[in-house]
Amino acid sequence: MYVVVSVFFSADRRELEAVERTLIRMWSPSLNSKGVKRRSRRRRRPGRKERREAVASKVKGSGEEKTERKVEGNNTIVALRRDGGERTVRVIELLRSLAKVPRGVKTRMWSDGGRSWADNWRVVRRTFGESRVIVGKRTRPLRKCKKLFGVEGWIMVRDVVEATPRTLKLKQELVSIFKDRRKMRLLYSKTQEELVNYYAAAKLFSEKRSRSRGRRVISDVLRRSFGLSIRRRIVVKVEFDERIKKSKVVNLTRQGIGRLPLNNAIAGMVRRRNHVVWTRSPNVGDIIHNHRRFAADGVSECICTSMPLPKEGGHVHFRIGNWDGCPTIARNAKNVPRNVKDGLVARLSKKLADNFADLSWLGKGMGQMEFAQEEIEICVSKSRTDNCDDADAVQRVREGLNGLVCCPLDRNPGDTLVMCPVTYAEGMKTTSTANDGYVIREESEDEIINLLHTEYGKRKFGQIGEWKKDGKLGRAYILPKHKDTAKYRPIYPTFSEPSGRACKKVARALNGMLFSVPESKHFNLKSVSELCDRLIGINQRMRRAYKDVQVLSDSYDIKDMFSRLPHATIVSVVDWFIWWFGSKGLQGVFVSKRGKGTMFSKGKSVDGFQFINFGMIREFVLFELGGCFTVARRVILQQVVGIPMGKSTSPPLACMMCAKAKWDFFVTLGNDRRLVAKLRYVDDPSVFVAFDSRRPESRRKAEEIIESFEVCYNKALP
Repeated sequence: MYVVVSVFFSADRRELEAVERTLIRMWSPSLNSKGVKRRSRRRRRPGRKERREAVASKVKGSGEEKTERKVEGNNTIVALRRDGGERTVRVIELLRSLAKVPRGVKTRMWSDGGRSWADNWRVVRRTFGESRVIVGKRTRPLRKCKKLFGVEGWIMVRDVVEATPRTLKLKQELVSIFKDRRKMRLLYSKTQEELVNYYAAAKLFSEKRSRSRGRRVISDVLRRSFGLSIRRRIVVKVEFDERIKKSKVVNLTRQGIGRLPLNNAIAGMVRRRNHVVWTRSPNVGDIIHNHRRFAADGVSECICTSMPLPKEGGHVHFRIGNWDGCPTIARNAKNVPRNVKDGLVARLSKKLADNFADLSWLGKGMGQMEFAQEEIEICVSKSRTDNCDDADAVQRVREGLNGLVCCPLDRNPGDTLVMCPVTYAEGMKTTSTANDGYVIREESEDEIINLLHTEYGKRKFGQIGEWKKDGKLGRAYILPKHKDTAKYRPIYPTFSEPSGRACKKVARALNGMLFSVPESKHFNLKSVSELCDRLIGINQRMRRAYKDVQVLSDSYDIKDMFSRLPHATIVSVVDWFIWWFGSKGLQGVFVSKRGKGTMFSKGKSVDGFQFINFGMIREFVLFELGGCFTVARRVILQQVVGIPMGKSTSPPLACMMCAKAKWDFFVTLGNDRRLVAKLRYVDDPSVFVAFDSRRPESRRKAEEIIESFEVCYNKALP
């Protein structure tokens, strides 16, 4: 007995044939293996995309978020219907008809949802992948919108573009170049127009690494043959002013690009990639804060004796928000004062000239781009704003506090503290020059940098990151604490140091080593956002310990964690981590060339990652410990105790030391490990111990465990 069930209705024979082909592919056991359970080795841990989807589904399942769009089952065929048209499963023909619609015109389509495509999604993506789908206030290429089509609802498309056979042919030629690098020599005989077409064809690749590789190959050829860096773009940065018309500035810059001696293909590409972005105007803090200058100069002369300003201990010392003479705009350092003075056209002209000053990357003979006064005046509105000029008020405050130190508060950058230079100099002396962890060096800054450069080259750290030739030592300064302005927090910037690039890569490698150790052993939180999920897991674990369970907990704050650890302890912790990974057969860490990703592999190379062996990591840590210099009050200081202050490697080294201490602590617990849980965010650890509320000896054991935890850290820490 057979039962006939209608699954699709259409008066068009071609529609029915397309559905029939799709159903055969879906339902035929001999042609389709989807859903068939096979005996195979279990996959390793889910990837980043799978983990994010799992978290999103968990949040939606909790009832906090609900969606009205309905996801259809696996066996539903994706069918689209143009607004006012007929339903069809032949997506390619529908999109081909939409390609005739003028550019910029939006077309609305209804999707029935589903996950099966009659025309094969890979073909649709390859042919119409660069068409634009409107998602919210932005557009997204169609090749990234498969899930959107798989959900029932309305879809808005614009600028439907079909890939031409020529573009597909160029893509295949790029594939052949990937397979045989010798064919790359043929590209050097191509013209600029042909190379631009190759560059555009690279976006047809479905994988990001293939697209990046194709663009990199073509950009290298253009740079070597024509001196053109096609991957760069002109970014015009204009300081925000409500009188400037951004759209007019965009049109003006595009007109200027058209005047350059470029062929049409290159000029069109540069024009499309041109960006005009707003930049923030100077805020109050940028105008009045001068603490860095006083920290560098070491000025300590008192000038506040005759000043009618609030004082503490005989010297000026007050928060600017409590000063009656302070205007409202200057009470918050984050406020941006308005500048309504004339001269806006001149300022805009200077900004445009600065942004177009260097065009050598477009090739030889570009010269400089100039704009006429009349062209710039079109970009400025003629309407007048009110006469409120906050910039003058802030400038008067700055002049009234001339000679005094104005600095933001730590953990409260919106507030400003005004103090006498003598008070600030005393704080600098306490935290830096008079600190036992630092020694004064007699050499000049250039001599110190030359010594570091020699050691950097001798240990071959150039393989990790290039030495910055114009680098210099960091300039230390202090910030008063928000709760007690008589105490200070030292700040040691290192972003200008010559070895900063290599330091950042080694820091990523150390972070990768830290978080690749089993989570049950290091307890470190990457961010506070993980706290909630971790506490839920701790509660579930504690409930399994006893029937009538209670929890004894305690929290700590490790004081001066970065400045008290001896260097030998830091090196021994790094050695232990290297031993732990070496016992797994690993020889180093693969660090992402772009981004913060790291991975471990026994292979020789991983695409998009740079390999740093463990020996190089250890050598660089020794280099950082022995070469940590800073400048404070015109004096060069060398840190001889503690983790290097301000370095990118400082947080991971501190966390690795704590992780090693926790590991040793758990080893001593034996079977009692099941009763203990921990949390730690850098230098703020918390410990939880479960005990049986019916047994007094169980509580005593929990108290003993907490007491033993308090002494598990290095003795140098308080």
